[in-house]
Amino acid sequence: DFAQIRDATDLTGPFTIECWARAADTGNAWLWCNGQYTIELGINGNSVEFYSAASSGSFFTGGEFTVNTWHHLALVRDSSNVIKCYLNGTASGTTFTNGTDFVATSGIFIIGGEWRSATQIYHGWDGYVDDFRISRFARYTSNFTPSTEAFPDKGQ
Repeated sequence: DFAQIRDATDLTGPFTIECWARAADTGNAWLWCNGQYTIELGINGNSVEFYSAASSGSFFTGGEFTVNTWHHLALVRDSSNVIKCYLNGTASGTTFTNGTDFVATSGIFIIGGEWRSATQIYHGWDGYVDDFRISRFARYTSNFTPSTEAFPDKGQ
């Protein structure tokens, strides 16, 4: 299954997209995507991968993402347009610099797959996603300890 957020807005400026995720396998799967290929985060093998039309590549490649284990993932773009991924609170050594406005094609944001068209979702997430959150600021700028409590109903 997947969730489709309609009337999503473009990702501009600093942002944080985070969640807890558990995968049943490490096949090629996208955890979430904003629009059609504008920005996506997923796994391929044991690698946590990032894709956008302007840049792509692996953040974590040494088998850090394992099956049947809950992992906290956070993708953060700071005010200098540096995009960094955190896995279980630890930043990847790989970063991307991209100041592009990531357009939510047709106002679509998908959790649990890659949006190809109004009728096609590809590379679905085989597992679970919990506590998904999008923030319009860089919530993390250095390594941190992910909370094991549910996100509060109020806050930034």
